[in-house]
Amino acid sequence: MKEHNTTKARKAPPKVTFVSADNNLTSQAGLIPVVHFLNSLSLSLLAANILPKERGSNGVYQLADIVHLAIISFIGGATSLSGMITIWGDTVLQRLAGFLKIPHETHFGRLWKEFQMASVSSLESLNHLMRKQAWGKVMQQGMTYFWGLRTMWIDIDSTVVSVFGKQEGAEKGYNPEHKGRLSYHPLLAFCAHTKEILQGWFRCGSAYTANGTIDFLRQLFAQMPTGIRYLIRGDSGYFDGKLFSFLEEGGLGYLIKVKMKNLASLLSSQTWEPIPGKPGWEQCRFPYSCKDWEKSRIFLALRQEQEAEPSKQKKLWNEKEYAYFCYATTEN
Repeated sequence: MKEHNTTKARKAPPKVTFVSADNNLTSQAGLIPVVHFLNSLSLSLLAANILPKERGSNGVYQLADIVHLAIISFIGGATSLSGMITIWGDTVLQRLAGFLKIPHETHFGRLWKEFQMASVSSLESLNHLMRKQAWGKVMQQGMTYFWGLRTMWIDIDSTVVSVFGKQEGAEKGYNPEHKGRLSYHPLLAFCAHTKEILQGWFRCGSAYTANGTIDFLRQLFAQMPTGIRYLIRGDSGYFDGKLFSFLEEGGLGYLIKVKMKNLASLLSSQTWEPIPGKPGWEQCRFPYSCKDWEKSRIFLALRQEQEAEPSKQKKLWNEKEYAYFCYATTEN
């Protein structure tokens, strides 16, 4: 299979040798392994095949070129268009990646504006294709860790990204560090075993934590390998009966932190057992159904005895104080 995409701006990258000399010095030597790795995964060819052909044949740069330039720039620490141009100003890096030339900063900006919604969807697919390529190489090498992997924990979470000025899609929402500032609220999925970001959805800042989670996971699992049981882990923002039903119908497990108004009184009425080898810790396990659920789910709770704070008032009895932790789960 052809490994590289060639355009008017690129050619097949040359083989590079390293010598101790004062010619062709590079300040971006740390990106050389990155370029080799992306070439081994056929990034440019995959991008060229999957991205919409929105530019004419007379265009020097195609969208696949821009994606390739951007990914390596981000890994190199660039956070702006000018930062990208600075990194790619290194002629050795250009030659290594096969670029005959790079666009000017203003041209770079105009090219990014040509990305439409179809391009964004294609980039999501490109992300999954690249992951499959990487995982496939690991499997071919016979690494026992992947061969023996029968269950995989996937963490779902969201993050707040504050913006300056009036950026498209930015809205006011939950923003503890910069209250009142416009922001985005992306939804992310991580593989706990490989530390990868498996998928990300961009959302406006006013979006609630769990908004769109079911569709997000439905798209994710359509791209994940079969033959593995997936377990979803999340904080209390994902404590939702509809999400639990979706996961259960698909044979997926979960461990989600419980969020309920009456949680403290519910836990205090349970029968607790000490945890062996954990002094001061106790646990309990019980079924419970919230009022809008069609069935009960298993709750697993832990509590840790806390040191009582000094009080000037005398207590009639010594009542212990606890810190509680509770999760809805399908697992033992």
